Amino acid sequence: MVCVELSKISKSFDNKLVLDRVSLKIEDGEYFCLIGPSGAGKTTTLKILAGLYKPDKGKVLFDGYDVTSLEPWERGAVMMFQNPTLFSNMTVIENIMFPLKEQNVPTGKALETARALLKKIHLEERANSYPHELSGGMQQRVALARALAAKAKLLLLDEPLGALDARLRLELREELRKFAKENKLTVVHVTQDQDEAMAIGDRIALMRNGRILQVDEPSELYLNPRSPFVMNFIEGTNFLEGYVEDKSDTFVDLVIENIYHHIRARGNFEVGERVLVSVRPSAIRIFKKRGGQLFARINKIVNMGSYCVIEAILFGSEKPVTVELSAREAKKYRVNEIISLYLDIEEIKVFRYPLLGFAREVEVMA
Repeated sequence: MVCVELSKISKSFDNKLVLDRVSLKIEDGEYFCLIGPSGAGKTTTLKILAGLYKPDKGKVLFDGYDVTSLEPWERGAVMMFQNPTLFSNMTVIENIMFPLKEQNVPTGKALETARALLKKIHLEERANSYPHELSGGMQQRVALARALAAKAKLLLLDEPLGALDARLRLELREELRKFAKENKLTVVHVTQDQDEAMAIGDRIALMRNGRILQVDEPSELYLNPRSPFVMNFIEGTNFLEGYVEDKSDTFVDLVIENIYHHIRARGNFEVGERVLVSVRPSAIRIFKKRGGQLFARINKIVNMGSYCVIEAILFGSEKPVTVELSAREAKKYRVNEIISLYLDIEEIKVFRYPLLGFAREVEVMA
């Protein structure tokens, strides 16, 4: 295991700033996930950790030692990509033995170690198979075993499950985490799949435009996002514009979208201040009659299998609000039906209105 630290890392390509003073500390044995939209700087961060790129500014520390100038093979880090880079002309066991031979380990000892690793990944019967004879999941497991054979302290994964089908991804992501914990590896895992990161990460860093917006445990990132962008990127949400009408203690009374809609929320804002209100589709309840704070008309109902997404248009505006209901519950409602929406005060997040505007705040590409 190794404790990894990035200190004020900046990196540019062709005069375009890709990483902007990134600082990050990953603890010994931690399974750490990096998420964010395309172009956020996730893979560049990973390659700087691996030594494949050198930063323009800043330092890379492993267990407190400066490794910024060290070559990849001097760091004890192994990087795995979406498509495992196995040697096509070598069998499974030869692929695993390769780093051992590079370390001048005697053939008998290398074979013994490789067989033990094959047992660990449950592929003993495929020892003499070639990579093209294996499934994508099997190839990833062989690549993991080879990383262990190379005595990796740090495992760097660049969307390792991206090329696999949905069911296999679910199975293998659990295997990855279990494998890392059993073998006491520090892991940095880049993915664009938020569900994947939430399921396996001890902590998650959300990146955007070369900067880290928030680092937290999965539940904290979901429940307490620090900005509208974070709120929207993690699972998606509804946004409503409004202003503070009144305040008392830790509560504010808000006018939403227009004078017809009023809600109460937690927050510390000034009367008259413009705000952005967010609530997730799964946290909104629907009533056929009175019971909610907002009144709306159902515009469409989309069946997603086990659940349905209802889009409703607020009275007095063209603002759509999406609600998620179980498929059974959604059967009670029809398009054009008038409903009321209840927003639980504990589920409402209120943000100061972004200085650069709502669209600029939540867009994934800037």
